[in-house]
Amino acid sequence: MALLCLFVCFGYTTGSDWVAYEMFYTSLYETKQFHLTFFKEPGFVLYNFLFVKLGFDFWHFFIFTKISLFIIIFSCFQKYSPQHTFYLSLTFFIAWYTYFMFIDNPMRNVIAVAIFLLSLESLKKGHLIHYSGWTALATLFHYSALIMVLFYFLRNKTYKTKTIIIVYLIANILFLSPEFLYGMLKTLFFFSPNIIEKLDIYSQGLSYGSGKIVSLGMIIHNIFFVIIILARKHIEEIPNGKMIFLFSIIFLIFYRIGLTATVLGRLQLYLAIFYTIAIGVSINKFTKKSSLIYVFYVLLVSVIPCIHYLKKDNRYIPYTNYIFIDKNMSFEERINYNNQQTKN
Repeated sequence: MALLCLFVCFGYTTGSDWVAYEMFYTSLYETKQFHLTFFKEPGFVLYNFLFVKLGFDFWHFFIFTKISLFIIIFSCFQKYSPQHTFYLSLTFFIAWYTYFMFIDNPMRNVIAVAIFLLSLESLKKGHLIHYSGWTALATLFHYSALIMVLFYFLRNKTYKTKTIIIVYLIANILFLSPEFLYGMLKTLFFFSPNIIEKLDIYSQGLSYGSGKIVSLGMIIHNIFFVIIILARKHIEEIPNGKMIFLFSIIFLIFYRIGLTATVLGRLQLYLAIFYTIAIGVSINKFTKKSSLIYVFYVLLVSVIPCIHYLKKDNRYIPYTNYIFIDKNMSFEERINYNNQQTKN
């Protein structure tokens, strides 16, 4: 885990979001003035401003934040995952989500995810005031954290398997339409001009605003949906199993939404841990002989996103690490480093 942290939290010219984050941090560092120029989520602005006041340079701030998030997220993963299926779930989680969360690093979103994970005790106990505080705090870092309101009303709910299958099928049909999806979201968030403004931008045909009808990933996740449904009893038998099962189903609906509107794929990150835990625990459904086939399948599909990352663009390759590379490169040199190395 320490080596994994070293690998994913210390990327230097890797990823893409760090460019905007560094520009924002540098502007704060130079002016020492609190403002909302680049980001409208005030929690993130205040968080940056605190480190500016303490005299941290950007990369020390950035790496410290990623390490802190890594500890929170993987501690939660270890807490809720049964020991005998921990590494199977972990393998899938690293391949499908860890590289994106910590190397490409949508930091504001990941901070909100970590805050949600810290709120789980309040959520499970139904402490409305405490959980509302956590929700408000997470929303100050990323507006997607408003989805935490839904989680509160679904806590401790139990639905018949038949009902879950019907809802899942209906969701997959309704959310095929980007127009329907964005229209529904605008209706839900009519009270927030900032959210409406962002939805208008994403719904105007931008490449990251619309997605696909079907994909290889969708086929893989639909197979896991069937497996998780069949293994429901085994999942619900473990501690917090009912919550893990329900969150894994909601995750799959979020995946459909993210496939239709790519930018909304960020919702998956809140529940990715529980989905991957459910995948690991599902092995209990299989016999000793067939479980080997299942393990092979999980490992096989864990290779797919890794290949995708390598072929997609140069944000992951070539890989550079803050500890082992020349840190005297200018901002412009770092932005162009991976592209130039790929051409060479």
